[in-house]
Amino acid sequence: MAILNKIRFILQIVTSLILLLLVVTPVTQIILRLLSAPFIGAEEMSRYLLIALIFLGSPLAVWIGGHITMDQFQKFLPKQFNVWLRIIIAASSVLVFGFLTVSGTSLISKMYANTSPALVVPFWVVMSPVAVGFLLLTIEYAVEMVNVFKNSALDRKQGSF
Repeated sequence: MAILNKIRFILQIVTSLILLLLVVTPVTQIILRLLSAPFIGAEEMSRYLLIALIFLGSPLAVWIGGHITMDQFQKFLPKQFNVWLRIIIAASSVLVFGFLTVSGTSLISKMYANTSPALVVPFWVVMSPVAVGFLLLTIEYAVEMVNVFKNSALDRKQGSF
């Protein structure tokens, strides 16, 4: 878990820097347009930064429990069903994001030589945050699944399950 916590810390710093760049890029473009010196590729850069922010920030949202859940529905379920529902959600998420990690990596390898239109950045650089984000989502949901198993086992030992 120490390695995962280090990855999370690095991810927080990286996503914070991406968010900063995402704010600075359009502002810079506006200022440069007023000075008659357009920032060519700013829209494309903003789009790629937004993609990176979403896919690299998603694992952090899962980690802190900030992802969308059906809390109101789960409150009405008996505790045993709630535990199984959380396990099913985490397991299906591991499968889906694992598949998307493999698919994303495959797509990147097939489109390796392509470049973006305005910035002429290699495609693998632009799409790497997608594959990395899916991989980290897979890991976060696997950790969540293990935690649900551990907590339900602890509850059974204490007699509250």
